[in-house]
Amino acid sequence: MQSFPDNTIIPYGAVLAAIEDRYGPLSQKVRCGLKSCRTSHKRGFIVVFRHPSDGCEQRGLLGHVCGRKAFGESWQEARGIFNIKIRTAEIETAAKVFREKALAILPELRSAIPRLQWFRQAYQILSQHAPGLMRLCVDGVRTKNGFLVREREGKMVPVLKIEGSQFFTSNHTLDKARELLLDIENLQRYMASDGASVREVERRLSMIGDLGRRWEMIARWMQAGNAALHPSNMRRVIDVVNKISRYEEVRMKGTVIEHQSRDTYGHKSYGWAMLLDVAEDIIPSS
Repeated sequence: MQSFPDNTIIPYGAVLAAIEDRYGPLSQKVRCGLKSCRTSHKRGFIVVFRHPSDGCEQRGLLGHVCGRKAFGESWQEARGIFNIKIRTAEIETAAKVFREKALAILPELRSAIPRLQWFRQAYQILSQHAPGLMRLCVDGVRTKNGFLVREREGKMVPVLKIEGSQFFTSNHTLDKARELLLDIENLQRYMASDGASVREVERRLSMIGDLGRRWEMIARWMQAGNAALHPSNMRRVIDVVNKISRYEEVRMKGTVIEHQSRDTYGHKSYGWAMLLDVAEDIIPSS
């Protein structure tokens, strides 16, 4: 709760010392302390002024439109100083919030990067060695409301809900995680340096944006990767793909995907793709 001066009158000839704070908008109006005004305002400033009779400093309320009228050019100068003070306080608060969020996010972010590297490798392997499967999954996510579909009696019927749909439509989360880690570490180093300036901290905070939101998007994509690449889910997807695709046959043995495909002319080609060892801490077995 702000401490308002007790109806102090700001007399003619008062000299402005500083703008101490601002108030409002209030639910109820308070009277401007300026002797020539005394209008009730819902917002304004708490000012420190020197009384013309003895030079003693006092505090008073000043309506939001009365400063220039009362103090002329000195008001503009005081407003500039006050605005810098307020903005500095806001940036310091934002920097504190950043430090707290970074402290919470960094351990998880650092441990996520190896998993995201694994997901990228799996995505690339599937794209190269099981392109038909990937095309059907991507199409299902983008145009079939997240389902693998097949034709029955002239209609496209949903067959399987695609788990972890985000995994099939984006392969840039590793880059985003590395970028977020670099942004956090660079700003931490800069704020700890002797030459850090408020303006530069403000600029860098603005460029980083919402840390929590950026991390949340990465975490959601990791959950999608876990769901999509879970062995039980992959087996279901492969089973459905083999039923609805005429050009590709895919099998899964443990962590190995094998495929047999036919090109447009019916010629067979064989290949296999190992999805690396699925560690229990990356994709749970249950």
